[in-house]
Amino acid sequence: MTKKSIDLNIRTYDHADMEEVIHVWEECGLIRSWNNPKLDIQRKANTQKDLFFFRCILKQNNCYCYVWL
Repeated sequence: MTKKSIDLNIRTYDHADMEEVIHVWEECGLIRSWNNPKLDIQRKANTQKDLFFFRCILKQNNCYCYVWL
């Protein structure tokens, strides 16, 4: 059995993460027509940035991203 290397990075949200966050929300079916995801992200980043986490798992050149609010 071969061990696969996984790098884990948990950090607070950075503005450069916005498109990836929106992509994850789209993939999870969390985007609603009456909500603007960019505005939701901006509101969270402006009020509680220290409670907005971004997790990226790098696994064999693929990035699996998760976001916590």
